[in-house]
Amino acid sequence: MSRDRGNDGGLSIVIPTLGRGSLDPLVRRLERQVDTAGVPVELLVVPDSDRAGPARARNRGWAAARHDWVAFLDDDVLPAPDWLAALVRDLDQPPEVGGVQGVLSVPRSGRPDDWERNTAGLARAAWATADMAYRRAALASVGGFDERFPRAYREDADLAHRVRRRGWRLVVGERRTVHPVRPAGRWVSLGAQRGNADDALLRRLYGPDWHERLDAPAGRRHRHAAVVAAGLTCAALASTALASTALASTALARVRRSGPAPISPAPTSPAPTSRALTSRALTSAALTSQALRGAALAGAAWLGGTAEFAAARARQAPGSDPAALLLTSVLIPPLAVGHWLVGWVRHRGARPWPDAADPPKRPGPVPPRTRDATSSPGRPVGDGRRPAGDHGGADHRGADRGRGGTRPAPETPPLTCGDTPAEGPEGTSIASPASSPSRSVYRGTPRESASHVRISAARPAWRSVRRGAVG
Repeated sequence: MSRDRGNDGGLSIVIPTLGRGSLDPLVRRLERQVDTAGVPVELLVVPDSDRAGPARARNRGWAAARHDWVAFLDDDVLPAPDWLAALVRDLDQPPEVGGVQGVLSVPRSGRPDDWERNTAGLARAAWATADMAYRRAALASVGGFDERFPRAYREDADLAHRVRRRGWRLVVGERRTVHPVRPAGRWVSLGAQRGNADDALLRRLYGPDWHERLDAPAGRRHRHAAVVAAGLTCAALASTALASTALASTALARVRRSGPAPISPAPTSPAPTSRALTSRALTSAALTSQALRGAALAGAAWLGGTAEFAAARARQAPGSDPAALLLTSVLIPPLAVGHWLVGWVRHRGARPWPDAADPPKRPGPVPPRTRDATSSPGRPVGDGRRPAGDHGGADHRGADRGRGGTRPAPETPPLTCGDTPAEGPEGTSIASPASSPSRSVYRGTPRESASHVRISAARPAWRSVRRGAVG
């Protein structure tokens, strides 16, 4: 069976970044490997300067890529010393293979905390873009990442599903990457519940079996919903019992004030008799008793579900702070359900991408690199279709909600490396091959490094994709 690495044999590496301190060590580690890669290599560092999320940043990156294989890395991973050479070997695939995943590992301590345990799940995640390479033709066939996912969550699983629906195969390679556990606060698990809104989007797009379709874990949302329902029921019944107790007390007090019931009450008197007040008090007391029993049962269910959740987390993360783990175990279920409901309402008009309903297609040749109105990030190259729905992200993107599709970014030609010096985005200098040093130079602090990159005279071309340069 014939194998190929694309038409030009080269590869592009795209790294979306928020300018974290882990970016510079990553780039320097890659820089030491390029001389032995044996193929043309370019690195595109894409600052997420508008905080629109990694999906949009990756779209900007692969749209500006020169080569036919695009490898995505997170900005906080550490590739193995032979990662680039192993990547070149991984990309020697049959034409029907559209993506190759690297092998992720997460270092764990003897007593991991809850955040460490959560990060360790990346090692088992299918098609995680912490280290995932795609053919540019495969990305173009589905329009790239869906920018309605504003977080680093589920956007890679959604892309992999749509790529496979188009007839491409995805495989796991042999290159290895370490994903360290970055520092996080005691309450990081509460903020992570925002991802439930993205799960609601997937439910809108793919139906109730989206977990099986996307090879994604189902999680505990149904258990969380049961715990929340038990807690709300307990609160409602307890409130009813309090109200009934108040009514009974009022009725008994009026009975005491009115004295014994008259034999022949005056027909014109509107006030209730003591017998009626006594009956009302007895009814309220019976209702109070029933409400208290129901509240006790619902409270026991809530307490049992919360205790089971906390115990499960403690077993999996024995290094967690007990007080923080207990408190977050109480807060996570309502936060998870609340974010899911917000996402369900926000994405009520979401529709699957057009390719989700199409029959699988055989992969064709790499589309031409035209820069027209249909080749912007977020749309298939050569196809005027665009995804339905809204971004569903931060407030500054709210103008797009419910209008059906993502905003096309302003287009400018990708940076080039010619025979004479040129000007990069916003005045960034791009040195010519003849005058550049033999190795790539990546200077400055992490934030500066994301904006100022020099192009090497050797095979690699380090480039920074800045806002306004490619969208």
